[in-house]
Amino acid sequence: MPSRNVLVRRAATLALIAGALSPAALARQDAKPQPKPVQTMLLVERAGLDSLFPAPKDQALVNALAMFPDRLRELRSQVVEFQQMPPEVIDLIEQLLARPARIAVTNKGFDEQTGLPGIGAVISFQMDSEDAARTVHTSLEKLRSQGQFPFTPTDSTRFPGMRDLPLPFGVMSYGPRKADSGWRYEMIFAAIDDPDAPFKALPDAPAGTSPVFRGSVDLAAWSPLVSMFAGFVAMASPEGQQALEQFKSRGLLGPDAIAFDASVGYADKEQRGSFTIRRAAGHAAALGLSRQTINDDDLAVIPADASFVTVSKSDVDERWAQIRQQAGPAAAQFDAILAQVREATGIDIEKDVIPALGNTTAFYFADSTGGGSILSGVALLSLRDVPRMNSLLNSLSTRANAFLRQQVPPPAAVEVARFEHAGSSFAQLRFPGLPIPVEPTLAIAGNWLVVGASPAAATAAAQHVNAAGRIAGIASSAAFKAGRWSLPASAAPTKISFIDTERTMRDGYVATTFLGSLVSNLVRSRSDAAQPREPGMVTPTFASLREGVRPMFVQTYWAGEDFVTEWRSDPSLLVNIAGGLGVGDALPLITGMVMGGALGTAISNEMQGNFPADHDHMPPPSAEEEAHSEEDEEPAPAGNVPY
Repeated sequence: MPSRNVLVRRAATLALIAGALSPAALARQDAKPQPKPVQTMLLVERAGLDSLFPAPKDQALVNALAMFPDRLRELRSQVVEFQQMPPEVIDLIEQLLARPARIAVTNKGFDEQTGLPGIGAVISFQMDSEDAARTVHTSLEKLRSQGQFPFTPTDSTRFPGMRDLPLPFGVMSYGPRKADSGWRYEMIFAAIDDPDAPFKALPDAPAGTSPVFRGSVDLAAWSPLVSMFAGFVAMASPEGQQALEQFKSRGLLGPDAIAFDASVGYADKEQRGSFTIRRAAGHAAALGLSRQTINDDDLAVIPADASFVTVSKSDVDERWAQIRQQAGPAAAQFDAILAQVREATGIDIEKDVIPALGNTTAFYFADSTGGGSILSGVALLSLRDVPRMNSLLNSLSTRANAFLRQQVPPPAAVEVARFEHAGSSFAQLRFPGLPIPVEPTLAIAGNWLVVGASPAAATAAAQHVNAAGRIAGIASSAAFKAGRWSLPASAAPTKISFIDTERTMRDGYVATTFLGSLVSNLVRSRSDAAQPREPGMVTPTFASLREGVRPMFVQTYWAGEDFVTEWRSDPSLLVNIAGGLGVGDALPLITGMVMGGALGTAISNEMQGNFPADHDHMPPPSAEEEAHSEEDEEPAPAGNVPY
């Protein structure tokens, strides 16, 4: 009789056989492996040129840009280098530049047999008709036939009516295709089964808008491909594995990595846009994304006449902890640097500075702090421990002055002055006896550290902080209220930015006219040309451009797991360019610095280049002149260095 162990083994074997022959098991054996879902790595969709800039104020600019292909054709007859450009290239630019277009890159995962990634791509242009699509195809085929391509296309087996071109990394199908949205001209590369399917994942346009641009980048879909290469880097470098872990913690790599969505549209005579970081909540600390929200007190410290404002929240303690964590194996070197700073300044950043800082930062230009120019710029940083910050400034000033007196001998002088004024404590960098036209100034007013580009800016800003709540702040500005809109009930902003475009565009209008003239002259033909092109005045008059201008307003907030930034602005591109270039009235100063630097360099080069040349051409001195020179020469007084 078999032993007990033998009976147990026989029973187990019969159970396995019965399980393998069961209907459920047979069904699993007959089932085909499920295809892996296609991941969208990149999506871009844009409207045609006429829809990208629909504002009437931009129509001259749109018309001028449409003349660019004709200018290229003209250059082919005027410039030798341009004669090498086939006319078919210009035809394609003209046919495709103004048409709506979209691009998609997808990932089907790695092929189990070849181990290669299943990357696919689509480049697609919307056509008015089948004839228009075939015209593009004819131009492209002519261009291809002129080149020396090692591969010959054949009729497509995937998409009827298209052509298949074998390439080293897959087959590219190209040609006209009738899609759900009408006729398109497309280039479809490798692992794409349905060219229309990826675009169903495009992000939604802002509410109530007609979208002109939509795009998306999903880092989770890129991760399998990136990880393959990153693995080699990790093996080649001792710090490689740590770098990979940091990328994952920040949501830049892995199956739960973040994604970016963007969209722009027009509605109610304004431009609306959004930029979203999807799946950001799990990586908020690593990315430095705060959940604290802006309140009325944060806005009250900014004057009502500010023309540019940005206010944001940040978690100082979390950011410092993140910096500490990122140091990793280099923590010893990091501590050594902190020790060097402590020895040189007497300040312990970790124990003295970080505990003193708050979680709100702001920056603005205002008329009241300096006429809205770049020297009116003010930075604000909230404080958690005002006495500690005052002590830090005292200590730093004392050490800095001792160091500067040793390093800067008379008649030059540099010093940090500490003084009290109108209820605020100041620290100012001065240059006694020297014609230096700057005096950067710090102030502690209320619970804020104020940094001014000039003494006037810091003083005016400190006075406003001390009177905050009793005098008008930025929230009372008519332009600010006109630009701001209500967020969903569950949302509150963690960052706000604002440009009073009507105020700043007067300082940026001149530069905008320069850009308009640049475009006009670029595409304009000579008056005696056979087919003259005249774009006219691209930038409207200031009065026309300024009429009905809307401010630019940006709000950033949390929507569940996503970190969302939305903006609203004037629909005119030229208006927004003028408003942006006029912020801080910085352009004249920057232009002057650039021109001055270029002029100074040119003069220096001229002097350095001409002096030796002139010297070489001077006749040699006679023996009598040399003797006279030696008689007149006197020794320099002791202790002086002759120049």
